[in-house]
Amino acid sequence: MKILALTLVKLKATKTMTLKIRLIEVIMACLYYDAEATLSILLSDPSSSVASDMFNMLFDSLKDMSRDFTMRLVVLSFRPF
Repeated sequence: MKILALTLVKLKATKTMTLKIRLIEVIMACLYYDAEATLSILLSDPSSSVASDMFNMLFDSLKDMSRDFTMRLVVLSFRPF
């Protein structure tokens, strides 16, 4: 899950929307493959708002997502557990 930690760091620093969307794809793929581990990392620091910031960024960027794969990945990431 080092990839997730590095992705979150890069996501905070990036300015371009295209790169933000690709990094969100990585996070959604992590959620899809191992939701428990991903959420435990996102929620590991209760004083930090990493999870809420990431989900706010996801929902704000939905209108900019043009690839069909990205939209499918978002939907699959929120499947019932």
